[in-house]
Amino acid sequence: MHYLPHWKITAAQRLAVELAGEGQPLALIGHSWGADTVLRAAKALVAQAFLVGADPVAKPLTRLTARDDRPASAVRVVHVDAAPSAYDRSDLVKAAGFITGGGVPRAFQQAETRIDTELNHWNFRGMMQARGPDGQSAEDWLAAFPDLLLSQTAG
Repeated sequence: MHYLPHWKITAAQRLAVELAGEGQPLALIGHSWGADTVLRAAKALVAQAFLVGADPVAKPLTRLTARDDRPASAVRVVHVDAAPSAYDRSDLVKAAGFITGGGVPRAFQQAETRIDTELNHWNFRGMMQARGPDGQSAEDWLAAFPDLLLSQTAG
């Protein structure tokens, strides 16, 4: 597992390409502005990848990615949305990102799986464990990802 902050776009692209070249199955997970970085890394790939956006927000300086379609490398896209009933400061960060960045990137708006939560924007762990309408969490989808890849290459 590798962690890169959202501003390391080029490093994320290089790492994704390197790991894909080694035959590693790739799951790219981005929280908040990190989802924008994940999309840019996925666009650099020829290999297939699993994408998770945990409360994804397009970055202000890369507004165009908010309009970009799903990367060709994406096998599955999961969008976990945080819409709390009681707001805190982290939700103001999300709101500012929406105003300046253009909202949720289109690739996550068009996700096959959407999981709505009542969590605050900061609660990444809770978002990854939240269950969607099908009873699956983002963590469950990630655990099934290698099998999903095998079934697609076999079929």
